[in-house]
Amino acid sequence: MNNELDRNAGVSEVLIDLDKKEELDREQRKKNIIIYRLNEIDSEDAEDRRCGDSIQVHELCESTLKVSITEGDIAKVYYRLGVRKTGKIRPLLVFFTDIDKKFEVFRKLNEPTQYYLTPNSLRSCRACQRLQTAGCIY
Repeated sequence: MNNELDRNAGVSEVLIDLDKKEELDREQRKKNIIIYRLNEIDSEDAEDRRCGDSIQVHELCESTLKVSITEGDIAKVYYRLGVRKTGKIRPLLVFFTDIDKKFEVFRKLNEPTQYYLTPNSLRSCRACQRLQTAGCIY
């Protein structure tokens, strides 16, 4: 009986740890967005591509979305998701330093653009959002 209680307690602790990790991951992702269809710089040097991505994000925010962005609004780290392949544009993950700036960018997306932006959320959250959008859950 005690062995079974010890096993159940161990499982409970593991589940609590997983919940904490998921909550921490969710908090870290709150300030991030993913930009699709943003051209990728064709260079072998990763630093050149990173600089090109930075310039394009600033131009997208300033010119297209009319959101003023300073160097401090976006974290220095950008990276493309997925494996680099010729002829394929990978999504770009952007880290904002302030969640309010992220929401300002999303509020300006009323007008159609060639770009597609999404929040950076957990896979389980994205699945729930799709079900809500489809009217399957409330």
